[in-house]
Amino acid sequence: MPNAENSAGYSGGMAHAEHHYVPAFLLRQWETGADMKLTSFRWSRGKVAASRFKAKSVAKERHLYSMQRSQVEPDVQVEKEFFSHHVDNPAAVVHAKMLASGVSGLSPEDKQVWSPFLISLMLRGPKMIQHIRRRGREILSAGLDRSPKEYLAARGDDPAPTLRNWVETNQPDTLDDLGVMTLPHLTFSENLNLAVLNVTWGIRSVHPAKYNLLIGDRPLILAGTFETRFLLALPISPTKLFFAFNDERTFANVRAYEQDAFVKATNTSTVAAAESYVYATDAVQQPFVQKLLRKPRD
Repeated sequence: MPNAENSAGYSGGMAHAEHHYVPAFLLRQWETGADMKLTSFRWSRGKVAASRFKAKSVAKERHLYSMQRSQVEPDVQVEKEFFSHHVDNPAAVVHAKMLASGVSGLSPEDKQVWSPFLISLMLRGPKMIQHIRRRGREILSAGLDRSPKEYLAARGDDPAPTLRNWVETNQPDTLDDLGVMTLPHLTFSENLNLAVLNVTWGIRSVHPAKYNLLIGDRPLILAGTFETRFLLALPISPTKLFFAFNDERTFANVRAYEQDAFVKATNTSTVAAAESYVYATDAVQQPFVQKLLRKPRD
């Protein structure tokens, strides 16, 4: 069965080939109604269309961060072993704790689980993965172009004129995979995680409000930079927003918003950041999403 939202064109049927760049445990909070599905918004035929899906069927791409993608069965270890076991499964436990009792009951260990999960959401979207693969290719290619005399002296009868040509012919996936190999290091980067851990965390409930929170295919909201003042926010349910900040003026601004204005401001940021998809509990906010969701390039 094809992916509900996205397909990268691979036909292999191996387990863990579908890579959820927004994990289903998070999106499952938006499943509502008699069908227990969420509403997915996207541009289609000149307008924003609304469709109903299970959380497990959206925000995924086949072999998004697999390695050796030219092979019949690409290497899915980044999804299977890293994101599933070391990031998403532990984060799902902390997510449930926050829904039940906020951030006050989180242990230091819980925070050390949640922080890499937040960092991962910055890294694993389709466009960011494309960027990471491209940068990896550029860096490795530059390295392969160095010391051409040594390669020419060592190549023997090999017809490849440069070491890069040899790699492109004999190890074509190496250039494509270097960037993906850095994902575990980036996700658990000490500098990035300390920036998130050594600040104030909170959760704001938006119930009651006229509308629910939306969540997008780039769900993390970041205002400012880690080096200066920043606010990092993530909808963790249709009525609760996790946030982290490093300046008390930020908290004052968050607290000053009345409920409906706060939801509107948050949802504006969510839709503006989305690449292609926005998710909701129902279709009530379809006109709002249509005004702000970027149109796909022809």
